[in-house]
Amino acid sequence: MRASTILIAAFVRFATLAALAASVARAQDLPPARADTPPAPKPSIVLFTLDTTRADHLGCYGCAAAKTPRLDALAKSAVRFERARTTCPITLPAHSSMMTGLEPFRHGVRDNAGFRLDEAHATLAELLHAAGYATAGFVASTVLGRASGIAQGFDVFEEPRRGTAAEMIYPSIRAPEVNARVRAWLARRDPARPFFLWVHYYDPHAPYEPPPEFAAGAATPYDGEISAVDAAVGEVLDALADVDRSGRLLTIVTADHGEGLGFRGEATHSIYLYEPLVRVPLLVKWPGGPAGTVRADAVSGVDVFPTVLEAAGVAAPLAPDGVSLAKPGAADRHVYCESLDPWLNHGWSPLFTWAGRDLEYLHSTAPELYAATPDHLEGEDLAAARPDDVARLAAGLRQFVEERAALGPALAASRVALTPERRAELAQLGYVGVDAGDVTLPDPFALDPKLPRATPERLERFTRATTPRKDLTLEAAIAEMQAIVADEPGEIAVLDALGRALILAKRGRDGAKVLQQLLRLRPNHADAWSNLGACHQLEKEFDAAIACYQRSLELDPNGPGALTNLAACLKKVGRDAEAAAIRARLEAQKR
Repeated sequence: MRASTILIAAFVRFATLAALAASVARAQDLPPARADTPPAPKPSIVLFTLDTTRADHLGCYGCAAAKTPRLDALAKSAVRFERARTTCPITLPAHSSMMTGLEPFRHGVRDNAGFRLDEAHATLAELLHAAGYATAGFVASTVLGRASGIAQGFDVFEEPRRGTAAEMIYPSIRAPEVNARVRAWLARRDPARPFFLWVHYYDPHAPYEPPPEFAAGAATPYDGEISAVDAAVGEVLDALADVDRSGRLLTIVTADHGEGLGFRGEATHSIYLYEPLVRVPLLVKWPGGPAGTVRADAVSGVDVFPTVLEAAGVAAPLAPDGVSLAKPGAADRHVYCESLDPWLNHGWSPLFTWAGRDLEYLHSTAPELYAATPDHLEGEDLAAARPDDVARLAAGLRQFVEERAALGPALAASRVALTPERRAELAQLGYVGVDAGDVTLPDPFALDPKLPRATPERLERFTRATTPRKDLTLEAAIAEMQAIVADEPGEIAVLDALGRALILAKRGRDGAKVLQQLLRLRPNHADAWSNLGACHQLEKEFDAAIACYQRSLELDPNGPGALTNLAACLKKVGRDAEAAAIRARLEAQKR
């Protein structure tokens, strides 16, 4: 970490602790409470985050084919937010916003890979723990594991164990296994303490393979996965029924993002910022609060943080970007969303939105404007017909970003810089120019007009070349990917996939050239370093392979593929003790 980052992190941590101390001091200045009026007990809080769940695939959001009885029943006793949006259609950035109350450009997490939530941020779990809450988090995918930084402040935090298969980038578990862990914790928790319980389900994420009991009668396999999660939420709510009946439970159900399902060419998520990708369900049931209410104002995942803190009576140490949902909604509010994935992983224009109740502005190298529709799907692009609205909303987006950014610096992700020794070692192997450090992220308001836009045609070409199909041989896939990178040399994701394909084809030298091209564009791409190591390993260049695997592990210390292959290479060159230590790390991951 750079010295400047360390100083910023230390300052923010100091400010957090100072704010907490000040709140205690202010409390000490208050007159003592009367003995006959004990303070009201703090509410317990349960936050469910449903991965990859579109609002319009739930019954309570108008989907007639949905089989979501438990969420539909909860909506009748809660407030349902009709226009809730994520801050980013990617799991880790979206959850980081929920846990910190900050937009991605402030908390610094812009993608799953290569980013982590800085420890200097004060999270919900940390603040609630300091206020006397028992805190427990149960996540269904290692994309939200401890290595991501999201576990800060949890007394108990459980994630799937990482396997050793190189192809398992983010191992996950299904809802029943998550619930088994939740039930075990509930059985042993101290009933005298209020709690903050976070439960994350991953089932609706691709591939869609619902259990038979939920697949039967489902409109699609994706809907079957949502039905499975609906049942899982119901099981936990049943286990918390006594706390709920006591009037001391705040329940929040939301999602990190939606799913494209083919809308404008995007099958899954992370690239577009259209409604199917960014609109999420949001149900909030306050203790003794309104029931069956629907709000149509624009709200955001960033609002979860202040909503929870207000209910718990805990002050936020820094000004959050969100607002408490307990407050009346503002009809003129607009909310922010971003995706840097097109730029980080494809070399295309990044995308940003500024959306209110009636209009949605999409900012990129080719701005778009859409009017709200009853089906929450973008229709005709109105940008050319309504330039005044485009200018007004673009100005509002810029003002929001600049004002919020001025409140506190965005902390850099914890990317591991090259040590002088590693830089010299890699230079000896011919890897000069891949140690450029962190790639500078694009300025939303100074985008290179030559950056291409994500289009259905580009997405279809990318998907066709990189998705395994029965009619696509390995060599044919390699040829398709080579054609893409010849046209678009900055297509990071295709370079990554092409490098992997060449490894499968046992073409280590060709794979190394492709991966070196990728690393010149993205020096901190952990998987590319690991795959480059695999290319050298194929060619029996074990010292070079070891150096690449070690660099990959500096960036991702738990990368199972890099660990497995590093141990094998160390064994090949007679470094048996080091190989044994690596194998011990792998065994520890299994436990």
